[in-house]
Amino acid sequence: MKLLTLLLFFLGQAAFSQELIVATKETPPFSMKNQSGAWEGLTIDVWERVAADAGIDYRYQEATLERMLEGVSTAEFQAAVSAITLTSEREKTLDFSHSYYSSELGVAAHAEAAGLNWLAVISAFFSWQFFSALFALLLVLLSAGFAIWLFERRANPEQFGGGRLNGIGDGFWWSAVTMTTVGYGDKAPVTLGGRLVALVWMFTSIIVISGFTASIATSLTVNSIGSPIESADDLVGRRVGTVAGSTSESYLDDLGAKPVSYSSIEDAIDSLQNKSIKTLVYDKDLLTYYFPADDSLNILPLNLQSQDYAFALNVAPEQRERINLSLLEFLESGGLAEIKAKYQLEN
Repeated sequence: MKLLTLLLFFLGQAAFSQELIVATKETPPFSMKNQSGAWEGLTIDVWERVAADAGIDYRYQEATLERMLEGVSTAEFQAAVSAITLTSEREKTLDFSHSYYSSELGVAAHAEAAGLNWLAVISAFFSWQFFSALFALLLVLLSAGFAIWLFERRANPEQFGGGRLNGIGDGFWWSAVTMTTVGYGDKAPVTLGGRLVALVWMFTSIIVISGFTASIATSLTVNSIGSPIESADDLVGRRVGTVAGSTSESYLDDLGAKPVSYSSIEDAIDSLQNKSIKTLVYDKDLLTYYFPADDSLNILPLNLQSQDYAFALNVAPEQRERINLSLLEFLESGGLAEIKAKYQLEN
């Protein structure tokens, strides 16, 4: 019995002393190479603190996201450390550590999408909405002008007389200048009926001009700005850039968007900048890191799906337990705040 216990002890020690192959990839500011070629970043720093406490020997090996996840599941790698999101789907084939960082999916778009597109504004003046509102306004003006002409045509022929067409035209002119409060004073009703019409029209015109203004503003907004992105539902049916194999790609698929997938976030951002795509969805902290001062691009004030980062592991249960314990102790010590400040991720 003692021999068996001693054997298990030495086997456990051997497992702990084995050098782990840890896969990672360039995902600034979570994992990246410095000028000397050494790995650094928030995830790298957290892993190295945890590994040192747990007494783990390791060496890094660079790989793509897909190969990292597949390599851990097949034991090619014993761990994968980068901005790897913990999901129920991945949990079916992989073991994960406790989460060490929380973020959200964010949305990046061109700054002009939130501003005014003057070409579209000009086009809006030739839209059906604009002409509909203009026609309705002309009809109301003509009605008011016709009513004033009926009362004034005999008692006030100097201002509303002449032929029928001229008289109605004078009435139309009067209703227009009265509605816009210009009021040249060249025409004014003298009959009781005409003045009652004028009184009603002055109050009615306030409502008419307000409605017309609102209608034109709506037409210009819809045509110049387009459909704004104010919630996840506004992404449905849109072409949206993202990174292949990422949780953001799965999220867009489930949402009903039309994801355009790129091999890296750099490629996706390049496509956004050259306007091959108009919208990009990816981890918000990563988007912020890649273009924090880019005036041509905006990160919208919209948080989508929550993202919890963790280490993907394929190690003995005892070693995984030790990693998790060291990770929890590190988080409880407040060490993460120091690392977040180092990489300007105080969120």
